[in-house]
Amino acid sequence: MGASAGGHLALFLGVTEGIQQFEGEANLNQSSRVTCVVSFSGPSDFTKSYGKSVDAHEVLPLFFGGNLEEKRREHIIGSPLYWVTPGAAPTLCIHGTEDNYVAFEQATWMVDRLQSSAVEAKLLTIPGAGHGFKGADADKAEEAMFAFFASHLKPPTP
Repeated sequence: MGASAGGHLALFLGVTEGIQQFEGEANLNQSSRVTCVVSFSGPSDFTKSYGKSVDAHEVLPLFFGGNLEEKRREHIIGSPLYWVTPGAAPTLCIHGTEDNYVAFEQATWMVDRLQSSAVEAKLLTIPGAGHGFKGADADKAEEAMFAFFASHLKPPTP
């Protein structure tokens, strides 16, 4: 589970299990598979962030070592959308329709791609919400997150 950049990381973990270049060098005898993912306003395709985000032109070149024109390949590699396979983790995306930092479409693209790959994926749309939720919107998002976790995470048997 993560929000914004953390949502991106959660999405990325949900789609890259077993891909050697992301496995690192330690604990290779441990699986990197996650059981499920919840993303609050996480980006899924950095190649489509410029012009749709108030700060993509500042933040993404720092993250990728250059802008989209200079580092297109890195933007693609870093985008969870391009790593979706039928083996991806079940995913819940929660996103506000008025998000100025990560466009709402980012969540719709991810959910559509996951569903097209026969992966369980749901989108909770928060109408009128921006980047981050408050009040009743936060309560609704949290309730959906816990319900999703309850349906996928089982306590260990004694």
